[in-house]
Amino acid sequence: REKQQKKKVEIIWVARFIKWKHPEVVIKLAKELRKENVEFKIKMLGTGKLIEKIKREVTKNDLSGQIEIVGQVPSSKVKDYMEEADIFIGTSDSQEGWGVVVNEAMNAGCAIVANRRMGSVPILIKDGENGYTYDKYPELKEKVEYLIKNAEARSKLGKNAYLYITQKWTSTIAANNLIKLFESILYG
Repeated sequence: REKQQKKKVEIIWVARFIKWKHPEVVIKLAKELRKENVEFKIKMLGTGKLIEKIKREVTKNDLSGQIEIVGQVPSSKVKDYMEEADIFIGTSDSQEGWGVVVNEAMNAGCAIVANRRMGSVPILIKDGENGYTYDKYPELKEKVEYLIKNAEARSKLGKNAYLYITQKWTSTIAANNLIKLFESILYG
């Protein structure tokens, strides 16, 4: 999937606004990128008990030009937002289960930068090939900034993410792998 090249790179964050999803990291990232005069737009999709606090932080830090709190979006529309975005950021910590948003972002051809502790990330993301992973915040900022400034890298990661999720991680392949696992357990 080729993404349209836009003047402002669009970043998407999709999660519940709760503590272990770390929406505050998005505020920190936006403040630091703006300070360095980097052009970008972040859309935050979701709802939760921290949404009002995050909205106040956006206002307090004068980030409305950089961050749009979209709020709750029907799951059928999330894909449309992802397909418009260039970069997906996943900031959840190890309390995340699988984290299906990573699959969805890969399917939408987003360049991904996600916390290595998010459920599906160590399985789906091959760091530097079909996305980026990070351990600590400085790594997140560095990788997002690099992708904002490097359209070729964004395109390559997004394309590789799409190909991986559509060709190597399909339900048919998963079912066949499960059958192989059961057979190997059964037959030693």
